[in-house]
Amino acid sequence: KKKKKKEKAAAAKKNAGLPPKASSADAAATANASAPPPAAHNPHNVRVSVKFIGPPRQGSLYRDRVYHDGFQTTTVKDGKSVKIDYVVGDHVYALPGSEDEDLYIAQIDSVFEDRDGQFVDCVWLERAKDVATEIGPRAYKDCDFKPHDVLLCTNVNSNPIQSIEGKVDILTEEAYDAAVKATKDSGGGGGFVRETFRCRRALVARGKKKHASGGNVVPVLFEPGRGFRPKDPPAKGKAGRKKKK
Repeated sequence: KKKKKKEKAAAAKKNAGLPPKASSADAAATANASAPPPAAHNPHNVRVSVKFIGPPRQGSLYRDRVYHDGFQTTTVKDGKSVKIDYVVGDHVYALPGSEDEDLYIAQIDSVFEDRDGQFVDCVWLERAKDVATEIGPRAYKDCDFKPHDVLLCTNVNSNPIQSIEGKVDILTEEAYDAAVKATKDSGGGGGFVRETFRCRRALVARGKKKHASGGNVVPVLFEPGRGFRPKDPPAKGKAGRKKKK
């Protein structure tokens, strides 16, 4: 008993002046109090800023919109900065509606800002395999679509600039064939370093009645600075005939 009393006295003397031992709950509370709030954490350490390119122009149809030639994104990750310029006519990836979908593909039709934010008007391009039903089996076969083919659509949607996920290469048929030949000649086997698509056709609405061959698929034209657009169909009637005097 005397021995135990001496041990207790020694322990009391050793712990004199020390704060009481914290419980596990107290320890957890202390740890949480010293940690920064969740909002201060950035697990990917990424910051993205947007700057418009070109002088602002007032919209003629939508008066509340201010249009620009394009925009520049600056992405800072782990101290490294990457700048990318996007202008009208560029082809880009856009975030899909759900995670199980492929990235959307679009052509920038216009860039603008209004009271609701910063936006791009996107003309969509669909992978040929994704619109096979709309094209129809006969037209799909006649056009000899390949996995790298995309079709220009005529519908346009406004999307937040933040939905743009980078550029994508979409070439005309001539440019695509030339690029394949160049890589073969250089020993590359005809492949591309990154995903590259070919656009030869547009998918347009022509009402309920479709042509026996080709359906609602028409050729496209490419104009630098504007991008792809459906080729105008030949004029009907006798426009070339001179009027009688």
